[in-house]
Amino acid sequence: MIGLNRNECSDSSETCTYFNSEIVSNYILRSSDSRSFKINPPINLDLFDPSDGRHLELSKLSKTAHELYIRRSQGEQVEAEEQATLESINDIVKKLLIAD
Repeated sequence: MIGLNRNECSDSSETCTYFNSEIVSNYILRSSDSRSFKINPPINLDLFDPSDGRHLELSKLSKTAHELYIRRSQGEQVEAEEQATLESINDIVKKLLIAD
């Protein structure tokens, strides 16, 4: 997982959701040599658009995922919440990437 400082802006949070989504992380893993990964993977991401509800939702989901990670690291059982959050991220990212 790619992480962010909790004080990062919404567009950075949204960018994390792209790279942590199943479709993008699988692409990066499968299109790279296992000994090294591309510095600039050929993935076209939209610029953060605060007027697009999908972008805002990805930013919100990223922050939720980071909070769940912290809670899990403190011993809380949050697997179901994490799974639901990741599924939501995957759904939105797929729609954004296919729409482009």
